[in-house]
This record gives sequence, C-alpha cells and structure tokens, in this order.
Amino acid sequence: MRRARPLAAAVVATLLLSACGASLPASVIEGSEVSIGWQGELTSVNVASRTGDTPANQDVAAATRTQFASIGGDGTLVEHRDLGTVEIAREDPFAVRYDVADGVSWSDGVPLDAADLLLAWAAGTNALAPEDFDPAAAVDEAGELVVPDDVAWFDVADPAGLALADGAPEVDEFARAIEIPLTGPVQDWQTMLQVAVPAHVVGQLALGIEDPMEAKQAVLEAIDLADPERLAAIAAVWNDGFDVDASTDPALLVSSGPYVVTGIDDDGVTLEANRRFTGTTPTIETIELAAIPEDRLLTAVGTDVEAVEVVPTEENFVTIRDLERDEFTLTPTQTGSIWTLQLRGDRGVLQSTLARQSLLHAIPRSDVIEAAGGAWGDRMGTTDSVLFPTGSDGYGIVQEDAGFQAAWGTSDDELAAAEREQAGVPAGTAVCVVYDRDEPYAARAFAALAGGMGESGWAVADCGADDVDARIAEGGWDVVIAAVALPTTAEEVAAQWGTGGSANLTGVGAADRDEAIASSGVRTEANDVRDDLVAVETSIVSQGVVLPLSNVIVADVVAPGVEGVQPRNGPLARLTWDLPQWALPEAEE
Repeated sequence: MRRARPLAAAVVATLLLSACGASLPASVIEGSEVSIGWQGELTSVNVASRTGDTPANQDVAAATRTQFASIGGDGTLVEHRDLGTVEIAREDPFAVRYDVADGVSWSDGVPLDAADLLLAWAAGTNALAPEDFDPAAAVDEAGELVVPDDVAWFDVADPAGLALADGAPEVDEFARAIEIPLTGPVQDWQTMLQVAVPAHVVGQLALGIEDPMEAKQAVLEAIDLADPERLAAIAAVWNDGFDVDASTDPALLVSSGPYVVTGIDDDGVTLEANRRFTGTTPTIETIELAAIPEDRLLTAVGTDVEAVEVVPTEENFVTIRDLERDEFTLTPTQTGSIWTLQLRGDRGVLQSTLARQSLLHAIPRSDVIEAAGGAWGDRMGTTDSVLFPTGSDGYGIVQEDAGFQAAWGTSDDELAAAEREQAGVPAGTAVCVVYDRDEPYAARAFAALAGGMGESGWAVADCGADDVDARIAEGGWDVVIAAVALPTTAEEVAAQWGTGGSANLTGVGAADRDEAIASSGVRTEANDVRDDLVAVETSIVSQGVVLPLSNVIVADVVAPGVEGVQPRNGPLARLTWDLPQWALPEAEE
C-alpha cells in the first residue's frame, strides 16, 4: 500500500528501552544455535496488515508474537495463558473480554497492556474510520490502495470476527483488559484480536512522543476521543511503519514472543531468545533463518543448516529417503490443501445428481490416487473430507456421518453403467477434464482416470491446459482436477461450497448447506461448529460434486541432534510455530 503523501521519518531507536539488562531465561543454553533453511524475505513485522501478511513474515511472527490463542500442531485451539485470558463476558448481547496477565511486557521492557489491545481492536474493526471513506474507491490504476493523509484507515489483512464488532470496547486500564461487544456470537472469538504491533512504538512514531508510556497513553486517548488527526497518523504508522529491511534498526523490532529479531540481511534473519518473555521459554539461544536457494536445501541440511522444508518431487524422493536412512527425521506435513476431482453440475452432461453419481462410481479412485502420488503417494495419504484435515478431531466423525466412503469410496462399473442409463446419458459420452499439464500430480491423475473407466460407458476427453484458471473461465468443461485449500472460516466454506460461492467450481449449492454454513460461523462451542460442518459435508456428499483425493504435503527434514521439532499442519509457519520446544541434547551435557 502507498499513501498519497510519504510519512515523515522518525528515529525511535534511542527512545526504546533496552532489554540488555535482562538475563537469559534459565532454560536457554548460552551459545546454542540452530539454523533453518528458509525461503522468502522479512518485509514487515506487522502480519495483521494486508501487505505484511506473507508466509515469510508469518514465519517470523510465529516466533516473535504471542496471542491469546492459536491453532496448534494437530489443528486444535491452544490457549496461551502466559499472555492472558480470553472469555465470553456475556452471551446476549455477545461480548468477549481479553485480560493481559501480570508481568507481561514487550521485549524492551514496556508493559503490554490495554493500549495494545485497544489498538488491535481499532485496527481490526476500522470502527473509527470516516463514514464517507470507501477503500474500494481509493484504489489507483496499479491496484494500490491510496489512503489520504487525513483518513484513519487501517489496511488490515483479515478482520475475522471483529467485522461484527458493535460499538466501542469497555477498557479497564488497571486490569489491562478490554471487553469487545459484537452483534452476535462468532466462531473465532478466542483468536480474532491480533496484538500485532506495540502501541507505544506506534505512538512514538506517529505522534512524536519520546517517552514510551506517554506515547502509549496518547494512543489510548486518541482512540477514546476518536481524534481524526491523531488516528490518521496512528493508522499510517500501523500500515507502513513496521516495514523492515536490512537497514532497519533492531531496536524497532520489539517482540512479545519467545524470540526477538536481532538481525536482517541478505543471508536471512537472526532470532535471539527474548529475555523478557514470561511464557514457555526456549532452550536454544539463537535461531538463524538462513536464506538458501530452493535447489540447495537438501544439500545444505546437515551441513549448513539443521532443518529444511522442501516440496516433495519424484526427483528428490531418493535423496530424502537416503537422509532418513542416515537418521535424519522426515515429517510429511500437510499444507492445508488437498487434491480434488470436482464435477460441474450447473451445465452439460453432469447436471443431474444421478449422472454425477454414475461418473463417480466409474472412477477408480484408489488407482488414481496411487498413480497421481507417485513415489510420495504413501506419504501424502488419502483424504475422505473436503472440510476437515486428516488427523483432526472432526475427521473421524465426518467419515462416519457424511458417508463419503460408502458412497464414493470404491468404483463399481456395473452400478455406474446402470445409473448412466437411468440418467439418460448415452454410452461413450465423454467428459471434458481440465487439469494443469505442468503439474505432475494432476497429469498423472488424469492419465489414470482416462485409462481406468472400464465398462461403465463413460469416456474422458483431455482438456488439459497450461493456464487452468483461464481454461475454467472459458467454460465448456465437465470435471476439473485441482488442489484447493481446506476452508478455515465460515466465509471460506461459503465461497467454496455455498450456493453462488466465488470459488465454487461445481456451480451448485443447496439451501440446507447454506444454512449450516451460516450457522458454523456464529457458534461459540467448538462441537457445535463441528456439527454444522459435518452437516455441510453430508450435503456435499449427497450431491456427488467432488471426489477428495490426497493431501498436499511438504517434506520437513531435520538433521540428527535436533529434537522436539514437530511441524504444524497448515498453510503457515509450519516449522517456526513452536520453536521453544526445539532442543539440542548434546549441548545440555
């Protein structure tokens, strides 16, 4: 994002309190170090902003920012009571209270308190923006958002549940807490408030106040009074003031997590143990995120670095297998996406549910999955759900209740032929299958599909493309082999599987499914949300619009001598999400 006028430069390094006086946490082994082969570049330490929300920035934020709750390695919610507590303050009208625990501070020694929470609320809700400002109308010809200098607009990446905020929070400065009213219950009430940047640094930069506590108080006051001039300056710093590069003074990079950024250069990013962190402290003093080209990662692990993450291919399978044999640890980690075969039901030969059922019964799913996965097939694993990741607490339930395995788990040529005839589809009818010719998994899946239709009476037309999105937009296709992200919010479920959803490749929906999707976004109990999603998947299965295939994975490889590495499934921060658990047993001896 760029602004209509550049921000005035401000030097804050001399204004921040130094953490040098604090000693290392007792758990930290002085001088210990681990390097991780890293792809990407640290460009911002505000991952709550739209431009700062990148995978590389999220890797760093996982180690340098603590939140009230997060998603753990198994996909379940983890509460971080070392930061504080979050609870439902009242059910009707719905409100959530966030309390910071005693003794919590930023790495520069400044307390983390209600000002930081209130700033997170102001940014996440944009409740204090001018009513006549329309961000959609403030985009220039290059697609950049141009915010006038006098407008208090926070360019937030995802407001999540805070989009339903209803009025100003109740602030308890003494207790370091705020209570946020909402128009109704939201699914993500424990994680929606992202304390992304320190209020005192924002105040110093935006308002020119040297003393950090005075700067923090000025931010509180500006939000409380809805002061348009000061809020515009605060929003500008929130949006752009935390962009970083090799010249950034590390004193600006204060942390609330177990590690602090102490160096940024062309070789990567240096993280050192946060001496003021009150949560679970690490044992390793320094973590180097070492910038290594993708084609060198596997040759670097065990020599230049101790851990890497690579995309598994047919070419690197033997190399990684040999590393395993040399006592390296391999973890096939789910990326939060799955391979699917989706059927278009709003046009063409597959408009009837019976025709789609017939085609699904004709597809040799196990053969397609085995062929598509290649050497990595066993590591990728098969998935029987388009909403729940394998291994999650809802996955087993949805397998039982949605009935996917019973409906489409195995092929049956005789049944497929009978259903095809009943649907009025002539024998020899071909379906146009779109897939990415340059994607090995998709190309192998198509080959297995085309050669495995048996005596069902269905045929397959090769509609492979170099640009799948363009081919889909062109129309005239019946089936697409595509990797899709598992949705994590009700909005994402609606986009992918709801009636008229922007990402719904099948072109069909159902009223009962839309109701269950809407319900999944407003419940307060995890089991209720899960039950709604099971109902959504049951509807999807009954319509016969998708065949889930395999998990999309990455290969996380760790050298011998490093213990406690448990990569997290999902799209972000798979290796860096829990660095305090990493250990070097030899260093302890």
